[in-house]
Amino acid sequence: MNILFYIVFLAQVLLISAIVPYLVRRRLLRVLDDFPALTDPQLHPRPLSAYRTGLVLFAWFNRLLSLMGLVLLVIVYRVHATDSPIPESWPAFFGGVQFLPMLLMDLFCLSLFRRLRELRPEKRRSASLQPRRLFDFMPRWLLALAMVMLALAVLGDLYLHDFDLGHGTLARNLTVLVTNGLLALLGWWKLRGRSLTPQPNPEARNRSIGAQLTVLAVISIAFSTYMLLHAMNAVLGLQNFDAIVMSLYFQTAMAVSISITLRTAIPLRQACA
Repeated sequence: MNILFYIVFLAQVLLISAIVPYLVRRRLLRVLDDFPALTDPQLHPRPLSAYRTGLVLFAWFNRLLSLMGLVLLVIVYRVHATDSPIPESWPAFFGGVQFLPMLLMDLFCLSLFRRLRELRPEKRRSASLQPRRLFDFMPRWLLALAMVMLALAVLGDLYLHDFDLGHGTLARNLTVLVTNGLLALLGWWKLRGRSLTPQPNPEARNRSIGAQLTVLAVISIAFSTYMLLHAMNAVLGLQNFDAIVMSLYFQTAMAVSISITLRTAIPLRQACA
């Protein structure tokens, strides 16, 4: 059983700290090549060297995390050499650490967008008077699937434990409800809130909103599925699978998020037009 976890955890290390950073860095380098400072100075509020230095640090940060993941894999193997159950805290903690470089990259992009807005000669912001409707940005079936998985996670856990709030049932249900509630609030803010990008045109903003809402819905589905499987493992005595399911959850969240983001990206000049 632990052998399967080692394979899945190795995939987590390679996917989140090697493959995804490579794809993100390649896309950003292409942006710098396609929009040089000589022809598009308005898109470069900072020196070009600052961007390239940031990308180098981003790459080395992820390489360090890849090495840490391999070391952690060896430690887990030594600690659980007798095939004892591996707690889900191992992949959960390291998965959270693996998301740090992407979080720092997002914060850097937000600061860049803020600087771009400050440098624009037009200070007045404009917006379309057409109301934004949720299903103009995401398919109905995706939201329905997220709601169904949330209901299955809550009701399925209660049913498996004979509607007894003990055995961790109450904690699991509160966790899945609060998490999905926070995702819903974030989605509402993405739909109704102020744009953080520098005066995007309507097409750019709509595509960005659609991508972000889709990512949130997929994360909700993945998390509800994880919590349902966690409850089933507790009943069936398959707690050994909890660490594997946790690792697969992190991989799914990262793979889907990056895939949708890169696929829906539009030219930078068009977004800032």
